[in-house]
Amino acid sequence: MDVPEELEITLIHEDNGSAYKVLPVVSTYLSDSFVSRFMQIVNEADILRLLEDAGISIQGKYTEKDARNFLSQSVDEWIHNRSRTFMITRDSAPVGCFAFKSCKDDAEIGYWIGGKHRGLGTQLLAAMLKMAPDLGYTQLQAVTREDYTASRKILARNGFMEVDRFKKHGLKYLQHRWLRPAELPEDAESGKFQKIKKLSRHLQRIR
Repeated sequence: MDVPEELEITLIHEDNGSAYKVLPVVSTYLSDSFVSRFMQIVNEADILRLLEDAGISIQGKYTEKDARNFLSQSVDEWIHNRSRTFMITRDSAPVGCFAFKSCKDDAEIGYWIGGKHRGLGTQLLAAMLKMAPDLGYTQLQAVTREDYTASRKILARNGFMEVDRFKKHGLKYLQHRWLRPAELPEDAESGKFQKIKKLSRHLQRIR
């Protein structure tokens, strides 16, 4: 499948100078070694917990079958315009994943990066938000657990504002929202943007 070159991104890790590629899943060579490495990373404790928080049932361990099913489904959903999944790679091996979970505007985003490659989050999200309008997104949302401080900081640095709090299965979650800067109203005291600002300020006060 032909994918526009602008949907392929190069990131340079600010700490170690390593180069990473962010590629649409449909233009990634999903070899046996790629699938095997993908499975190993997902089995890191922090990433398994993220998947479980997202409601994905893991029977103790993420298997090769789970990895193949996810990658195959991601390709199928891209082709049929249901979601947009990107693979984060280093030297052609997977180190993480980023997804726009719907092709409709105001989609939820989600991503994870292997433990040995942490420190990419802020610039990864910045790059994906820069790309978002080309994919048809003028607003996006994200959900984090309240105790995931690092994730909350990455979202805040990239212009996401906290707009809601809720509990699920006894755990506290936060909802964050992003509006494409070019789409913000000239009068920042009116409309949707101002409503989100007020919600965010209110939630900040009641922490």
